[in-house]
This record gives sequence, C-alpha cells and structure tokens, in this order.
Amino acid sequence: MTTTAILMDTPIVWTEIRVSNLESATAFYGAVLQNGMAITTEMGPQPMAVFAGPKGAVAGHLVQGKPASDGSGPLIHFNVHDSLDAARARVKSAGGSAEDFNIDIPDGAFFYATDPDGNAFGLFKGNS
Repeated sequence: MTTTAILMDTPIVWTEIRVSNLESATAFYGAVLQNGMAITTEMGPQPMAVFAGPKGAVAGHLVQGKPASDGSGPLIHFNVHDSLDAARARVKSAGGSAEDFNIDIPDGAFFYATDPDGNAFGLFKGNS
C-alpha cells in the first residue's frame, strides 16, 4: 500500500503551524521535541520545517505566516519520548510557556504549552 493510500484512510493528512519567524520556531520546536528539525523546500516551493515521523504516519510542519492569536487556532499534541517534566523544562528553556501540571487520561498524560508566537500545543506521554 502506498503512503498516499494510507493517508487517504486517516482523518488527518497533515498539520501546519504558522509562525512569524520560521528559523526561530524551528529552533524552538527542535529543542522541545529533540528531533533535529531543519528547514527544507523538498516538499514543495514554500520553505518549511517538518515534524518527521515514520513513513506513512500523519505528521506536519511549520510554515512562515501569521500565527493564530494567543489561545486560538488548532491544538496539536506531540509525543514525548522521555518525561513530561523534562519536556516542560525544555519548553520553558526555549522561550515558551507551559502549565505546571499534567492532565491524566486513560492512555497517559499531557500538558498544554505555548510557543513564543502564542501557538498553543500539547505534549503527551503514553503509558508504557
């Protein structure tokens, strides 16, 4: 099955987060997610920084544009591979803000954070 066929069977194909400065946002999310994000034009004419995942997985990217106003716009949750406390510290160290508490759900826990542009997002750690 091709990647396109897999994505056509999922409710979300990809996500985009509009940021005011692509370079600084790439550095912020790269530091928070520890994923070595880099700006590329390999996926189209517009420069973007990709949240890479396994082939066929739903992913997304950062694009230069006008961010949503603080506290509005879509809310995307990212996987954390270490602890939520470590991720929270990286958010704050990289210039974002984060809630000081986790929200427990049956499959794990998460917290809400905000990037320097005011885009809200969640960081999720699944149960092992």
